[in-house]
Amino acid sequence: MQERESYRTSLIRNPRQPRLWRALMMLPLFALSGACADDRLAQQRQAYPAAAQQLADGQPLTSEQQRLLQDYVLWPYLRSVQLQQQWRAAADEEAEAVDISVGRYLSELGEQPVAWRLRNAWLLSLAQRERWLLLRASLPDAVSDPLLRCHALRAQLELEQFDGLADAALAQWTQGSDQPSACNPVFDWLDQQGLITPARVRQRLVLALEAGQSSLARYLMGKLPENAEPALRWRLSLMRHPSDSLDRWLKKPDPAASKDWLIAAHWRLARRDPERAEALLKPLRKRGRFSREERAQMQRSVALGLAYDRHERAVELFEDLPDSALDEHVHEWRIRAALLHGEWKLAQRWLAQLPDAERDTARWQYWSGRVAALRKQPERAEQHYARAAAEREYYGFLAAERLGQRADPQHTPLPRDHEIEEILLRQPGLIRARELAAVGETAFARSEWTEVMQGLDARAQIAAAQLAADWNWHHQAIIVLAEQQQWDDVLLRFPLPHRAEMEDAARAAGVELLWPYTIARAESLFDTQAHSSAGAHGLMQMLPSTARQVARELGRPEPGVEDLYRPEINLPLATAYLRQLFDRFERWPMAMAAYNAGPHRIPGWQLDRAVDADIWIENLPFNETRGYVQRALMNVVIYGWRLSGEPTPLLPILTPIPAAETAS
Repeated sequence: MQERESYRTSLIRNPRQPRLWRALMMLPLFALSGACADDRLAQQRQAYPAAAQQLADGQPLTSEQQRLLQDYVLWPYLRSVQLQQQWRAAADEEAEAVDISVGRYLSELGEQPVAWRLRNAWLLSLAQRERWLLLRASLPDAVSDPLLRCHALRAQLELEQFDGLADAALAQWTQGSDQPSACNPVFDWLDQQGLITPARVRQRLVLALEAGQSSLARYLMGKLPENAEPALRWRLSLMRHPSDSLDRWLKKPDPAASKDWLIAAHWRLARRDPERAEALLKPLRKRGRFSREERAQMQRSVALGLAYDRHERAVELFEDLPDSALDEHVHEWRIRAALLHGEWKLAQRWLAQLPDAERDTARWQYWSGRVAALRKQPERAEQHYARAAAEREYYGFLAAERLGQRADPQHTPLPRDHEIEEILLRQPGLIRARELAAVGETAFARSEWTEVMQGLDARAQIAAAQLAADWNWHHQAIIVLAEQQQWDDVLLRFPLPHRAEMEDAARAAGVELLWPYTIARAESLFDTQAHSSAGAHGLMQMLPSTARQVARELGRPEPGVEDLYRPEINLPLATAYLRQLFDRFERWPMAMAAYNAGPHRIPGWQLDRAVDADIWIENLPFNETRGYVQRALMNVVIYGWRLSGEPTPLLPILTPIPAAETAS
């Protein structure tokens, strides 16, 4: 018995969890059992979104809604919305009572994720309402959020609690990045006290320059006397305008501009305009008295810049590069440049010079085989292809096909541990995560899920991933399996959700069903609520402007942002857009690259001659886009297998990329 108890509690790593274990084991199993429980839970799930919206609109719940939802596991989230509306609507004389209710409720919630969000929103509201005394009393000892730190300092200032304020405010001000505007009153106070001295301005200016924050650096430079800090003025100029500043330095070298800054400016220029950087290479070397290593570093910059731009001169510069300038990045890009420009002998030599760990990867084993085949070395090619083909990935699938073999997804299902699953189903956090996902509160669901995962060992995390897949929460299952390096259960990692909507979208666009599945997995891992920093939304990550344009062309209603989180809207628009890209470029790799990076970039990535598609993909200058296209092509193989039982061959898809069209 002792051994069994030890086995169970070992699932939990979080030190808080063992103290809760006895209580957890006494909770009723929340796996839905019995028609009555099923019906009530279905009613609660159905009622939750409307109730949440009703509370957000400032309308109270009806007695019938309260009876239905008060025993729902997500009631704390509804109560949180209700309290937020109460403090927003409260008159001055009512605010104190509302704040007391919030504080009491936060104590009841303890450390649940819903409490984090509610506490943060409440503290910010106290600052907005200038309830400085309560804010000061309610703040935790350590505040990590910069905005809350600013409000904490403001509260201290308004309450005239000056002990330690100057040091804390100076620590906040002396950062190499912009600070929230909420800090401005405190920073103004520092200035009035004469504490923002030129020395401190210089200190922050250096931090901003080191962080690459040129706008902040320019602002801080304006706070110094006009002729002060000539060296830092050079550094800022070289950062903002590398070409003009290097020209100016060549005409009149100034020792205030250090060699390190000149080299850094030359590297920035090489990425923007590598041919201009190449033209400046010899004059800089001549005037700058650079060491051999520094000259090699500058040549490295130009070679890489030219390689990113697919310029043939890159190969020559890489050839002349001394060993001291070789690093992983140079190793990769000189091989890519040699492949792109047909320098097979050089490519083979450079492949052989890769560090062992890199050379043995599927990527470089595939290219070693490819180059050997191009050099008419069939036995050598087969050896390299065979090593690459053992891997379940883009290069492995390509290598298998070049050996005349069928790509093998190598599916091995993960066993289910029902005992662990039963224990997990008693975890309140996991119950809340499941319900939040079911009602579309994905952000809250992630918070609950993350908190639970932090307390589980590897076996329990895998079991949780399997449960998430059962609940159609596929993106979380895929993420956990990747984190645990569990690659073999291909069915779990490449699911087939939203089948009806996918089929409708594929049929309407005239593409195979595998294409929307391929792109949706590459874009969002099937998270309907996904959104990117670039402003793309939903399963296939559409930009609102693109979605509206496609909708107009299809004669459909123009969607809003919220509409893009609905699969029945996102999938047909995105699949139609994908088809438009294919019709425009007539090559799937180009269409996929355009989907990720924008169609306007594709002509600039074509050469003045046709190029083999795998070589073209390998030379895509954006790491994100290159990896995206390769992952998507892996998805193509596996979704062909999932949908038809036969992996989709890649070589017929990888027809040569045509030459760029020239203006007549």
